Amino acid sequence: MNLERHSIMNESSQPQRPFLPADLPASARLAATARSLKPNQYKVAQFAMENLEMVVDMTAQEVSEKVGVGRATVVRTAQALGYDGFPQFRVALAREIPQAQNHAEGIAAAAAAVAANLQCLVIDEEEVDRIAGLLSRAHNVLVVAHGMSAPLGTTLVARLVSVGISAMMHADHTTADIAAAGLSKDSVCVAISGSGVNKPTLRTAAFAHKAGAKVVALTSFSSTPLIEIAHHSLIVPKAYSSFRDEIYHASRVELLFICEQLAARTTPSTSLKTDPIDIVSEGLRE
Repeated sequence: MNLERHSIMNESSQPQRPFLPADLPASARLAATARSLKPNQYKVAQFAMENLEMVVDMTAQEVSEKVGVGRATVVRTAQALGYDGFPQFRVALAREIPQAQNHAEGIAAAAAAVAANLQCLVIDEEEVDRIAGLLSRAHNVLVVAHGMSAPLGTTLVARLVSVGISAMMHADHTTADIAAAGLSKDSVCVAISGSGVNKPTLRTAAFAHKAGAKVVALTSFSSTPLIEIAHHSLIVPKAYSSFRDEIYHASRVELLFICEQLAARTTPSTSLKTDPIDIVSEGLRE
């Protein structure tokens, strides 16, 4: 991991930041660097050192509210420790904290866990219907999703196309940005990101917002940069109870469920010239 150089505004009043080996654990980085940080950053570092397990499951916004500093200060503290941002700092902390072993095995146990989480979902039904209405009236829909959310984007596009919505998704980041910049006020951009902080997704969503398109966020966390960009959002709680579980047992099953619901409630404003059922039937011929 390449460490970023952190500019010190007042070198005479602040000690030189120590060199941090690339493989140094997050807790050791905190201990080695805390005293050389700026006052507000030191508050963040001190809070993290005293609450390692709690911080793993907190967003930058939640930490900022607990400490009493701005969210940007929390992000800059993580960067001063040598991480790209706060999510990477949380992942590093999660590596240090022992992972509880789950002895439940087998597909039946996994299915039961998924079913239990889906039953606990509390989603704004009216917002789901509003977003489905936007998709139904949209001239075209751009879906953006990367990383573990990419399969959800592909699925949503396929489902929307199957009901007659003009939807597209681009794997290449630059192509997605160009497509987003070319959207209009009659377009919708659906951004899917479990974390809400995926950089390529945020950049494309920002281009869509600037172009005048309606931006819809499907995510698992509130108070994230993606929520700030979006006109409409659905916060879908993650399947697991902790950030560590989310890392080790990555799942987007709840978001997949919402994608299916959106497609099921979407009805295009103009009918297709060819019935999708006929197309499916043609594809099934031997």
